[in-house]
Amino acid sequence: NWHGNARELQNAIDRAVVLCHGPQLTRKDFLVDDSSAPGGQAPATTLADFERQIIEMTLAEMGGNRTRTAERLGVSLRWLQYRLKEWQSGSGD
Repeated sequence: NWHGNARELQNAIDRAVVLCHGPQLTRKDFLVDDSSAPGGQAPATTLADFERQIIEMTLAEMGGNRTRTAERLGVSLRWLQYRLKEWQSGSGD
């Protein structure tokens, strides 16, 4: 059962697609509450938060390798480096 609105459902589906580790979505791919979020973090509430959370999770999954992280996310290495630098300088918040 889904207890949110249609937009929240779409966001949850989009998030699950990005986090999915297999060929099909399963219940564990959906972050439903704070306790199920990786690292004990609450699920992202804004697009910027979601983007940062996904990048940080993927970067950790790839052992800090930025090239592999960019490939996994389907973005250019240059874009990923720009995003990381932006957050490091504090302008990404």
